[in-house]
Amino acid sequence: MPETITLETHVTVDSAPQWSGIVGAVQDNGSYERGCMLGINDNRFFFSLASAQKNVLTYLKSPDPIVQGKSTHLVGTYDGHVMRLYVDGKQVALSEAQKGGLYVDVNSWLTVGAYKDKDELYRFNGSIKSVTIYDGILDAASISSSP
Repeated sequence: MPETITLETHVTVDSAPQWSGIVGAVQDNGSYERGCMLGINDNRFFFSLASAQKNVLTYLKSPDPIVQGKSTHLVGTYDGHVMRLYVDGKQVALSEAQKGGLYVDVNSWLTVGAYKDKDELYRFNGSIKSVTIYDGILDAASISSSP
């Protein structure tokens, strides 16, 4: 399994339902948790990820609520030891709870504009200008200088 990943997107949120996905591939079904995703929960952006050594998802949430109608640059990074969530170039959350390679389910769906797993589908309501998935991590300087 890959040990590092970056999910990057530029979005404008029209409305923020309880759950929504922006980009990722995740399974969150009781104790069966796999994958990673950038999304929305409780009117806050999140970055979630499960590693093979932990096998449960850790959710990093932005401290500030979403501003609807505002163009926002989101980045989630994982270097095999540390997860980071950036909003508009600023790191807003960090966790060292995960270690090692990503814990994925080969039957998961890579989605853009939805949170989809075995028994749930939550659509994104807004516009997605771009999505990039990197096999590696962007450093803080690259993230803060990105438009």
